Amino acid sequence: MANFCRESVFARRSFLRFILAGFLFLSTNALGLSALGKIQIPLNQSELLTQKVTSQLKMLANFSPSGTSPGIVVASPSREYPNYFFHWIRDGAICFDQALQIYRENPDYQLRAKLRSFFFDHMALNRRAQNDTNALTGLGEPKFNVDGNPNSDPWGRPQNDGPAMRALNFISLYNMIISENWPEKDQLVPILYDGRLPSDSLIKKDLEYVAHHWRESNFDLWEEVQGFHFFTLMVQRKALLLGAGLATTLHDPGAAFFYRSEALKMTAEIEKFWNPGSGYIVATRYPSGANARRESRLDSAVILGSILGDAGDGFMAPYDDRILATLQKLSDAFKSLYHITEILSSALPWEDTRKTPTTDTIQIPAGMRGLFQPKLELRFITEPIFMQKILAP
Repeated sequence: MANFCRESVFARRSFLRFILAGFLFLSTNALGLSALGKIQIPLNQSELLTQKVTSQLKMLANFSPSGTSPGIVVASPSREYPNYFFHWIRDGAICFDQALQIYRENPDYQLRAKLRSFFFDHMALNRRAQNDTNALTGLGEPKFNVDGNPNSDPWGRPQNDGPAMRALNFISLYNMIISENWPEKDQLVPILYDGRLPSDSLIKKDLEYVAHHWRESNFDLWEEVQGFHFFTLMVQRKALLLGAGLATTLHDPGAAFFYRSEALKMTAEIEKFWNPGSGYIVATRYPSGANARRESRLDSAVILGSILGDAGDGFMAPYDDRILATLQKLSDAFKSLYHITEILSSALPWEDTRKTPTTDTIQIPAGMRGLFQPKLELRFITEPIFMQKILAP
């Protein structure tokens, strides 16, 4: 297990951490780019909006691309060095959440229709995945092939953040279906939550798994370390709290009580991740296996857990003093690891003297310039969906 796909895992983890490093820097500083040693002034609102839309379109291009099963979210079109042409439950859930946000914000009828079609495809895909007996770790299986079948390669499994994040996706979808009064709602609601045990519905099946398995050791979001993880517990806690609210709405009071009780126990466990001696929240407790080598356990996964696991009750929210202390420790660590942070810090504050900013005034590596082109085109491939695709087991 220690040697499974090490190069791919390292590359994927490094890329995610690079993205998070950028987010952490942007949370406290104006946006700047360093190219050839020259400091660039902040992007203006128009440029930020252009980048936002471009990023969204790039993400949507990975939804059910040609040659994949409808409902798939590929991690990357890259198929070698590294090969990320797979569907991860956690990564797909993060993208699905953003797709829901795009749907809410965008009034374009054609885009919304394509997104609705994808939502149905994704429901059908995950319904099959939940019931696939070939999944080596059941609902904790992290990775699927693009045909929708479980991947059986040596990997870090189980990863128990996936079911929690998938449940959160479909709770959000349920709320959207009800608030917009979708014509299919009477058929969709029991597929999402049936109130039975054992359950055959998307949300309740995942919530029951989370509620009964959260105490079990599993792999972290970087797929490297086995143990008990801040990130995983935060998204599990959020799923159970929101799931309890849904269970109450759908007249399943016993489940609502059980989910809230387990979430309360999780709260007490999550508190133990704060290390007052070190002054930050550790990412993992009781790490085990060959990859349990990071003595400090200072990890950006804690910040991601605070953001994605924020249940709206203030617990370990991004503004919590312990999260901010961890953020400061990470910032200090990044300064010693990445030269770009020293360059940017030495240049602050910037002075924007442009009257009519354009992307041509920003030095961008040639390979990235396509991300900033003003003409954007939607590449979103999905097949028309009918209700029987979801109703099929």
